[in-house]
Formats: sequence, C-alpha cells, structure tokens
Amino acid sequence: TRSIAASGFFGGLWETALAPAEMVLAARFPVMPPSMGWSFREVAHRAGDFAIVAAAVTLTAHPSGQIASCSIALSGADSRPLRLAELEMSLVGTACDEQALRSVPDFAGTLRFRDDLRGSESYRRNTAVHLIREGLASAYAMAAQPASQA
Repeated sequence: TRSIAASGFFGGLWETALAPAEMVLAARFPVMPPSMGWSFREVAHRAGDFAIVAAAVTLTAHPSGQIASCSIALSGADSRPLRLAELEMSLVGTACDEQALRSVPDFAGTLRFRDDLRGSESYRRNTAVHLIREGLASAYAMAAQPASQA
C-alpha cells in the first residue's frame, strides 16, 4: 500500500497517479475544528452530470472576524482540479466582507479556463467567480457562528 496526497493524485482529464493494478482503499480527511466552515458549489447541465465548473471552499474564522486559513479548489476550469493558493493567501487576514468578495475576480485573469461544447472560456470564468464568492460567504457564515449553534 501507499499514500498519495491529493495534490499528487490528480493528473489530466481521466488520469490519476494510480498504476493499472492499484485501487483506492481509503480517503483520509482531517477533523474540522468548530471555527471552520465549508462549501461546495457546482454548475452542471443535469443532476449527476460532471460539473461544468465546481468550487470547494474551507476556511477557518479567527475570533476577530478575520479569515485565519482558507483553501479553495476549482474543477472544470482546466483538465484537472486546481488549488487557488494565490487567492487563498490573499484572503488570509482579511474580513470576509463585500470588499474581499469583490476582489475574487482578480484571480480569474491568472487562470486558463477550458473552452469546449459544455461551456465557453468566458462562461466558465464568470461561473467560477460567482461560485467562489458564494462559497466563501457560505463557509464564512458557518465558521463564524457560535459553537453552540453549529
């Protein structure tokens, strides 16, 4: 057996780091602290279809109201899932308010988005920005609520 971090597992479209005779036996995820929120948003043609664009967000809220840590992943933009490390770092230490959410489109100019029959480059870019904004707001609302309400 061997362990593979998610960052090394995903290859291109329909490709993973698994050898032909290997299979996934387990996936491990860290336990979320009470001050962490999460969100998963996707756009697909029909329920159950592969997402045209999907965004996954986790974030930890500091008691002061600032974002203490943040992870953002995007699928459907390119041939493999992407971590948006630059955007994550830019959000840490900020309040998750309208100003922070308005800055989300700035990251989109640095990414290459696919253009195919399921969605144009422009459509995917605009959808990604919308899903990430929505995901950040939802994850922050979950993380910021008192532990007794969680």
